[in-house]
Amino acid sequence: MKVLVLGAGVIGAATAFFLARAGAETVLVERTEPACAASGKAGGFLALDWCDGLARAALSRRSFALHAELAREAGGAVGFRPVETLLVATRGEGAPAPWLGAGFRVLERLGEPTTTALVDPARLTRWLVDRALGAGVRLVIGTPEQLEPAGSGWRLHLAGATLDAEAVVLALGPWTETARRWVPLPPVRSLLGHSLRFELEEPLPPTVLFVRLDPARHGLDELEIYPRADGSVVVAGLSRPARPPADPTAVRPDPGAAELLAAAARAVLPALARARRVEPRACLRPVSADGTPHLGPLPGHPGLWLATGHGPWGILEGPATGELLADLVLGRAPKLDPRPFDPARPTARI
Repeated sequence: MKVLVLGAGVIGAATAFFLARAGAETVLVERTEPACAASGKAGGFLALDWCDGLARAALSRRSFALHAELAREAGGAVGFRPVETLLVATRGEGAPAPWLGAGFRVLERLGEPTTTALVDPARLTRWLVDRALGAGVRLVIGTPEQLEPAGSGWRLHLAGATLDAEAVVLALGPWTETARRWVPLPPVRSLLGHSLRFELEEPLPPTVLFVRLDPARHGLDELEIYPRADGSVVVAGLSRPARPPADPTAVRPDPGAAELLAAAARAVLPALARARRVEPRACLRPVSADGTPHLGPLPGHPGLWLATGHGPWGILEGPATGELLADLVLGRAPKLDPRPFDPARPTARI
């Protein structure tokens, strides 16, 4: 079977990776380059059980295990790092810590190294693409102009090229809405998230911080701090609804967002003041109407598959999403029940 995967973020990369492992003839199509959007800029936080009780719980748990497997196979190339995860605030009962800023204290332990971890999303996505290419996947850089039925399959028109396949996986993330000109789709909205990447001389301890802030003092409500093993620290916060630009590389931070994040982050973690470089970043995340990803066939369009809508859990759920889509597309028994993710479910069209 020949399969086209549109989008080389972590979802598309993982799908191409598992399709290739199953022996499918696969073409991965990307407008610019792999990991050019959120998969190159996200925090990369992984949690085993934070989605328990939700429709996506099995997907998250399966993917957490797959991350560890892929990290062992990659031998450090994806930046996998088990971490302790703490809730920090200036108010409430808690214990001070010498590495926290004045007034901040640890309120609760949210995760331990067996249940929470970090990965570098850009490195993971590029590693998946590289491994897929090594297994025979073809990477095509170009902007899709038209997708239409052709015989028993589908035909994709790019500038100067035409690709035919029996199946197509739409892994377009926040740009899923652009495919509405080809086929009807459930709604997917976008959230713009801001972050900073601090570069330190030495890595900080493996402790992720979820921080409750005083808005009157800090200008925002909460902050997430992710210390990676390579010495970088990603600080994330300030999300809002946004419309994706035509070009994924044109996503930019809001004016003043970097300054707010930097001041709050240094108040929480004074070690960040020693950073040799600080890079402001922004990325868009795709969110479905009911908060559950769309993973499966599009009704009325045989051979057309959807993989999007993961919200803040796209990096976590990327590997299991790719595994599930590969199984479904190739007609194999999936390791997870796909029914909660059916794009045709009633709540997907709210």
